[in-house]
Amino acid sequence: DTPVLHYLGRTDDQIKLRGIRIEPTDIETTLTRHPTITTTRVIVRNQRLIAYYMSNGQPAQESLRDFAARLLPSHMVPTDFVAIDAFPLTPSGKLDRNALPDPAPVAVTGRAPITDTQRQLCDLFGAVLDREVADIDADFFALGGHSLSSIRLISRVRSTFGVNLLLGDVFDHPTVAGVAALVDGAPTATLTRPELVASQRPELVPVSAAQERMLVVDRLPETGVAYNYPLAFTVLADFDVEAFAAAVRDVVARHESLRTVFVEHGTGFAQHILAPDTSAPIDILDDDGTPVDQQIERMTAHRFDLTHDTPLRITIIRHPDRTTTVVLLLHHITTDEWSDAPLLTDLHHAYTARLAGHPPHWKPLPVQYA
Repeated sequence: DTPVLHYLGRTDDQIKLRGIRIEPTDIETTLTRHPTITTTRVIVRNQRLIAYYMSNGQPAQESLRDFAARLLPSHMVPTDFVAIDAFPLTPSGKLDRNALPDPAPVAVTGRAPITDTQRQLCDLFGAVLDREVADIDADFFALGGHSLSSIRLISRVRSTFGVNLLLGDVFDHPTVAGVAALVDGAPTATLTRPELVASQRPELVPVSAAQERMLVVDRLPETGVAYNYPLAFTVLADFDVEAFAAAVRDVVARHESLRTVFVEHGTGFAQHILAPDTSAPIDILDDDGTPVDQQIERMTAHRFDLTHDTPLRITIIRHPDRTTTVVLLLHHITTDEWSDAPLLTDLHHAYTARLAGHPPHWKPLPVQYA
């Protein structure tokens, strides 16, 4: 007599790209407002948003991207625009996504950087895109850039040149040559930033607006483990558990966000930063014979209680072949994709130091998250 709801799937084509849910139909409807586009379909392939379109003209990809950037949020602007004569269909008459062609390779002019600004920007483009960039006319988005990597580029430009670019600047001038012109033409007043100065920290630190929203949503039963952020890697050589546990303590002591709990305070929440000797819980298990991905899935099903749990817990799985799988489970309130590199770099540095019998030697962090 108890009603049961069976979840069979979605009736729409909503997609999730880099942590953001997107309705492709919203993008498609917007793109068909372009005077030359008659029909369009948007898909995700290799973490890139690609728009396929039929048109009654031959609009340039740059003009389509500019058109989309004026009407859509940056995370909904396609990376590539591909013109096709007809959409491939399955025998049942549905769009055959697998038959859609890959975007054509990027055509480059081969102009090498000439000025110091261009050379530095080639390095910045390459660092953000994780590929070599030697052509000052190559399009940032055609090379694999997207809205999040644009923000990273803006941050690196600010750190390197002291110039504050807007997201729209990158969309309007997506080449090394274009950004170099903006940097070289920036007024002198924008080239300095106030130095960050540490302030007195209260015992309870206010949460940010984003954290407060996340804390409210996290308490809803239907949220489940949606905010869990797992990282897993396999160690092929001998693994020193004691040295690794000491390294974890070092990293947790270094990064206050890894030893922060969130308590109710007044009508909202506040951050309570625990003592530096706080450590993340570490479970050590033997391989139970089931596929490793299933074991990892079980480890990452833990639901954090952020009023008591630190937002990091670790599981170590020892396999019969002497390899070891390490699962770091973090809560999204304390980390994101940008944090992966510094976290894993510090953990590797600390583990290497502990293997050598001493604590890691690193400069104190100039600021902490607050």
